Amino acid sequence: MAYRELNADERRLLKMLGKRPAKALPDDWVDCLLAESMADGGMGSLRLKFRGRSRSGRFREELGVCQFTDTDGIAVVATLYGNDDGLPFELDVWKVDFSPLLRVPENLE
Repeated sequence: MAYRELNADERRLLKMLGKRPAKALPDDWVDCLLAESMADGGMGSLRLKFRGRSRSGRFREELGVCQFTDTDGIAVVATLYGNDDGLPFELDVWKVDFSPLLRVPENLE
């Protein structure tokens, strides 16, 4: 698969998760990202890389986590992971019944 622009739901979720790390991320960090969907049955997990840079490092630390309910009433846990340099590296989305994610809620706070 190829890297692509983030959709509105992905941007909203990543912005919220990026507010949580102890190491503050720059305000425009989400605007610099490209995403590649992962084979997770449609739950929404993404490989992340910064525009103009190769994807480097390895899966290292949790940068932010949240839980929300999908429109079908099923709980979802989303975790943003960083690489060795503390940069966003992967978004892991786990819907507890393993079904595809329908929608990220408008209000995640």
